[in-house]
Amino acid sequence: MSQLYPFSDYVTKSYADCPQIHLRDTTNMMEINLRPDLNPRADCESSEFRPKQTEGIDSNCLLEALITNLVYLLSRSSVSLRQKWGFGQNRQDLRTEVIDLINKRCAGRNPTLVLGMSKIVVPICAARVNQGGTDLTACMINFLQDLMIQIENDPSREENKYAVSNRLPLLMLIAFFIILIYLIS
Repeated sequence: MSQLYPFSDYVTKSYADCPQIHLRDTTNMMEINLRPDLNPRADCESSEFRPKQTEGIDSNCLLEALITNLVYLLSRSSVSLRQKWGFGQNRQDLRTEVIDLINKRCAGRNPTLVLGMSKIVVPICAARVNQGGTDLTACMINFLQDLMIQIENDPSREENKYAVSNRLPLLMLIAFFIILIYLIS
């Protein structure tokens, strides 16, 4: 995993990217669909659920974090892997492609119907209760989590070793040798 993402997986990172919020008093803990078994990279010591009042997460924040982290995951993957999953070669278009994909996948879902928490699967170890989710956001969150888990666990996936964030040490080493050669000669 990259140093920027010290989490066991990108879905867990997406949950961590959003601030914790207080749960509404009407939260029924039995409705929470905690399923870390769906995520092979979830590094759980225990999936026992002991919710606290501050373990809520805004569904819109989670949706945005999932989109951002999926784009990052795809941008660090090979072109052949991106194409295998239906994404183009151009990294600059990935965000638009991801948004178009989830809009197509969840077309017809109700953007105003507020749902119970059981409609959103939580595939991480630490339970974070989704708040403010609609039929549409639940569809998008579940689809993105599933897609991210599948891509992240694809046997052909290798992170691009030459991504922009990893080039700096190599460039510094090259510059050092150029300066060294110049000083010697």
